[in-house]
Amino acid sequence: MAVLKDKATPRGKYPHIKRVGDFLFVSGTSSRRKDNTFAGVEVDEMGTTNLDIKAQTAAF
Repeated sequence: MAVLKDKATPRGKYPHIKRVGDFLFVSGTSSRRKDNTFAGVEVDEMGTTNLDIKAQTAAF
């Protein structure tokens, strides 16, 4: 099992990657950054969110 140092800390008890034989299982991935903000998310003063799926996908 591995938790990647350049990614945000998992919020649960699971690794970023687990290897079983020739398989790699990926869990807990999102556009969340190490500082717990999210790439591709903007919130205005009224609380309206703007989500940019392209930026969120690129954050992986």
